[in-house]
Amino acid sequence: MMKNEFRSKRRYTVLTLILLITVTAIAGAILFKLQFDYLTRPEDVEIDKTYDRYYAFISESEDTVFWQEVYESVKKEGEEHNICVEDFASEMGSRYTAAERTRLAVWSDVDGIIAEGSSSALKSALIEADEAGIPVVLVGNDNTEVPRKSFVGVSRYDMGLLYARQIAGLSKKLLNDRDSVNVMILNGAEESGAAQDLLINTIYESLTNDADLTGRIYFNTREIQTAGSFAAQEAVMDLLLESEAEGEVPDILVAFSGDITNSSYQALIDLNLIGRCNIIGYYISDTIRDAIENENIYATIMTDADTMGKSAFSALEEYTESGYVSEYFAVDAYVLTKDSLAEETVGDEE
Repeated sequence: MMKNEFRSKRRYTVLTLILLITVTAIAGAILFKLQFDYLTRPEDVEIDKTYDRYYAFISESEDTVFWQEVYESVKKEGEEHNICVEDFASEMGSRYTAAERTRLAVWSDVDGIIAEGSSSALKSALIEADEAGIPVVLVGNDNTEVPRKSFVGVSRYDMGLLYARQIAGLSKKLLNDRDSVNVMILNGAEESGAAQDLLINTIYESLTNDADLTGRIYFNTREIQTAGSFAAQEAVMDLLLESEAEGEVPDILVAFSGDITNSSYQALIDLNLIGRCNIIGYYISDTIRDAIENENIYATIMTDADTMGKSAFSALEEYTESGYVSEYFAVDAYVLTKDSLAEETVGDEE
């Protein structure tokens, strides 16, 4: 009798514990949802305003000025069409990766996703978005393994030709007083993939086929980690210190992102290598502009963030409205040098 009573009490205790755990889990989920909705709401939009659609903007390079400009362009287009575009869960800071924020966007049942990035984790999350019926438009970095509806960006082949022309021009100037030129290409680990391989191979092939450079130009591609604060700068610094110790400081550094360009320039300043090593970079900022005007950076490749943002929004809207969209929207790239910046300044004065 006592044994049965003990079993009954134990069963009651277990059921009570299960009930408490269930209630706690539900309460926790509700609290998380309320906090998530609060943190991810558009700060500059009236909470009770009704929109026709809700799009999420996801970037693996969210801290860069360029991608913030792309987002602002998409957001502005959305406002003109009564569509809310949000830099999704950016207020939650570094607690969530781009892949995790994408999954949160899927959970929130957004109407579309505009994404930048090429990591395997983000690819997996974007596949989940497509499986959930959420259309995806990729910008900047294409990934054919993602069932995206469209890609908006610069042809890696065309960009490779632009880089090759600048490298060739600078190399020929340097060869006036030396026998050979060493070029170090800095490739972000997060940017690797078929598109990036095409960019680098185009540079190699273009310069290899230049008779004036045959046997006089040497390449070295180094992959560096760029995720995290100051990671790129530390990586470039380590590479340059290693090269200096071996007596092989590169004559030209080639960078494919604004972060790596800025980091390379700062590393040259810190190591007193300005003048010994030249930079052909990407993007424009006040720092890069000043460096070009002072001939501390030879040239930079630039794409129009506003055009990229508008095209990405148009692609997503076109698919949402009609169910069809062009697979590829081309965005032009161009070169900024000291001469072109001077012409730009003269044009502004006129």
